[in-house]
Amino acid sequence: MRSADVIREALDNIRRLVADVADGASVDELTVRPNGTGNSPAWLLWHLTRVQDHHVAELAGGEQAWTAQGFADRFDLPFAASATGYGHTSEEVARVRVPAPELVAYHDAVHARSLDFLATLSDADFDRVIDRSWDPPVTLGVRLISVLTDDLQHVGQAAYVRGLTSGTRGRARVGVQDEAVQALIDERAIREVLLRYCRAVDRCDAELLRSCYHEDARDEHGDFVGGRDEFVAYAIGALRSRAAEHGQVTTHLTGNVLIDLDGRFADCESYIRASHAEDRPDHFRVFEFNGRYID
Repeated sequence: MRSADVIREALDNIRRLVADVADGASVDELTVRPNGTGNSPAWLLWHLTRVQDHHVAELAGGEQAWTAQGFADRFDLPFAASATGYGHTSEEVARVRVPAPELVAYHDAVHARSLDFLATLSDADFDRVIDRSWDPPVTLGVRLISVLTDDLQHVGQAAYVRGLTSGTRGRARVGVQDEAVQALIDERAIREVLLRYCRAVDRCDAELLRSCYHEDARDEHGDFVGGRDEFVAYAIGALRSRAAEHGQVTTHLTGNVLIDLDGRFADCESYIRASHAEDRPDHFRVFEFNGRYID
């Protein structure tokens, strides 16, 4: 087997993994983010393909498929055409919302260009130095191995996240076969969201509070009814205002938590006790609230 054949076999396997991760997934499923802040499968698949496209085009001395074949226009992402995802912020990761067929089509196009380039190489080409700014200098073979390493790392991460959120088929991907074990994992993740919510409101942490909600979530909270970002602005604004005006601090505690799991969906009822303490110049008082969160 020639050197190019080894790289080709690895790229073929990566292509199959990319297609498997994207298979049957909706845009919402591809944009799920662990703990609300991790990299989504959509971003991971886009990023690994952008890096492969960039490196292979540079080695081949041609234009990237991203621009040459119109994928930059089709994806219509709010980034420069040269962006590959390196250095992206959490907010930028969230902006990558692309249908699965588009992600697969882009990767297929880059895969085809990669194989075309490999077909031009001899074994001797893999030892050719292409970048002397590193010590030791980088050869063409080392650069291609770095592409494979990056691809495998990110497609594995994407498969793991998809496995956490895609029902029985996904659970098989990450090796969780036992329904009882999966239920414990799911319940723990839901309880963690509840605890993050309590910490967020008590510490007036807007970003942490935002991470507790899906992008299209709706909150009915007393007199407030609205979307995620509106609720974060409403709640954090009110808490900060009361802290500044009345020295108010809050403590939110969850009690009984009942979670009803149904595949990829869950209903959750949580008892809540909230204490709002005000330290005014003329008196100190504490308001106690008891209620339920229904999610």
